[in-house]
Amino acid sequence: TANLSGDVTLTLPKASIDLSTAGTDGQFLKTNGAGTLSFATPSGGKILQVVSGTYSTETGTTNSSYTDSGLTLNITPSSGTKVLVMVSIGAYTHRSSHDSTRGLFNIMRDTTQITQWVHGIDADTDDSSVNAQAWTATTRTHLDTHGADGSTAVTYKVQMKKDEGTGIYMSWNNYPSSIILMEVAA
Repeated sequence: TANLSGDVTLTLPKASIDLSTAGTDGQFLKTNGAGTLSFATPSGGKILQVVSGTYSTETGTTNSSYTDSGLTLNITPSSGTKVLVMVSIGAYTHRSSHDSTRGLFNIMRDTTQITQWVHGIDADTDDSSVNAQAWTATTRTHLDTHGADGSTAVTYKVQMKKDEGTGIYMSWNNYPSSIILMEVAA
């Protein structure tokens, strides 16, 4: 590790371009690895748009089939891009008169499931009078290849269902849950 202070001089390969006039705002200087320099425009990974939403209404289900949670958001991405979906579900709980309690969360793109995850607790007890509760938060991030053409909105939503126990609750006591969609250049 060098401790640099003051002016630093870098020696670049002999340029085949006039560095004083080439390049435009936002471009960078790159090399082909054989000593040839050129200017290029960055591509890929750039965030093109961001939309976000919150849902602060306590929602619960005792169903073992997926139920819409109310956490839904639309984005109209361009063709050939990807959408980074980030979900944070705040202060939910599972209630159970069993020794374990679990719920499943699901992220849908329109009618297609793109990811699913489980959250809950397992308790080791033979006492059926023990109630298991989990007051926590859970997050999920997923990079989605959406297939949209730039003219149609895509809807992302969170669904939930009980897996084991008596129910699953989101936005417990109206604590907010959130969803953020970021369109990412390919």
